[in-house]
Amino acid sequence: MAIAKLKALHAHLVAQNFVDENLVQSWAEDATATPRAREKGNGLHVCRFEYTGVVTLDGFSGSEDLLLAVLTTWVMDNDPDREGDNLEPPQIDLIIRDDGIADVDISLVFIEDITIVPDASGPVTYRGQQWSLGQPDIFTAESGALNDIPSRDAGRNDDADYAPAP
Repeated sequence: MAIAKLKALHAHLVAQNFVDENLVQSWAEDATATPRAREKGNGLHVCRFEYTGVVTLDGFSGSEDLLLAVLTTWVMDNDPDREGDNLEPPQIDLIIRDDGIADVDISLVFIEDITIVPDASGPVTYRGQQWSLGQPDIFTAESGALNDIPSRDAGRNDDADYAPAP
């Protein structure tokens, strides 16, 4: 879902009560929607949405160390593919006002896949079929064969019943 990560980060920072919730703003900028059709289970990733998420906290007077700890742990927990996507770490600007209170600007690049699933009454037409936004069903093989040699049962802990392959 587009900007889901930004919405979640916004909600997380509001929940921390660093500032009044009316003083937290967020938006997406520099967005790129890259078309692609990659199969995922019974669905398709049809778009890779990359954007810079910006969150501002006006009138912050708390611990900058705590803010950074809250931010970075949220990123690690909620955007685990950042390293594989070669995304830069969050950028933070602190503007210290005369009263010692800071206005904080946080910006970070997010990537989110837009996925569609088959739906006869869905609003998206693609490849002559109707689709809806959604998460695909992913099927995981529990056993298989390679060159007609059966595999061991997935999750089986006792290999004693299996003879080595000739």
